[in-house]
Amino acid sequence: MQMSTMQSATILMQLVEGIREIHPKMEAQKVTALCIVAREPGISMSALSHRLGLTLSAASRNVSLLTDDPKRRSLGLVVRYEDPQDRRNKRVKLNERGEAFWQAMSRTLDDSLALIGG
Repeated sequence: MQMSTMQSATILMQLVEGIREIHPKMEAQKVTALCIVAREPGISMSALSHRLGLTLSAASRNVSLLTDDPKRRSLGLVVRYEDPQDRRNKRVKLNERGEAFWQAMSRTLDDSLALIGG
């Protein structure tokens, strides 16, 4: 069953509202980074920057705002850590708060799809 434009817009709106509960002005680039990290736990920073189409430093700035960085107004949804096999490489995964947020977004999506019979 294909969704109508109205149904798609409704689902997207519900997801955006959920994201705004975490941070009212979260940019799409950070949402995309968060989605990639949720889909690929432990992704390397270099792979994440490639997927985002950003330089490593730009991707790192996005991740810094998603971490629990006391120097910035960060969101506390991901953790960055050293690759145990190569300490020069950094990896990223959702932390406990990020997992809870992701589960809430998944439930919102599931509930929306159930309402339209998807």
